[in-house]
Amino acid sequence: MKYRVWDKITKRMYYPFTGDADELYLSLEGRICSEEEELESDGTHMAYRGYRMIPLVSIGTKDSIGKYVYDGDVIRISDNHSEAGEYVVRYENFQWVLREDKYLALQLYIKNKNFLSNYGLVVGNIYENPGYLKILERE
Repeated sequence: MKYRVWDKITKRMYYPFTGDADELYLSLEGRICSEEEELESDGTHMAYRGYRMIPLVSIGTKDSIGKYVYDGDVIRISDNHSEAGEYVVRYENFQWVLREDKYLALQLYIKNKNFLSNYGLVVGNIYENPGYLKILERE
């Protein structure tokens, strides 16, 4: 499973195992943790940061240029498809959807498994680019 984490305080996206100075991990209990610079004497101290972190899971597919697609990503569907436009990827009611606005969403399970890799392009996400939140607010 691929995931990344949005830090609500620092407004920064973390990608696990990238050699980042402030590396994040999922504990065996499923908690988001980070390795602190000042470790305990046994060198294993982990600080829990779940109160400020939003875990974002990959939906398990890539876009048209080979970039993994995650919850909260904004996908642009190419103009040569009948559903052209920009959508927000969300996990709702136990399924992945492309949210078009407050009320309408395309169910990804109805599309074939290559739909996003053929027609979709990740153009941003609602966390690093909050202007895209307007997609979820429009009626």
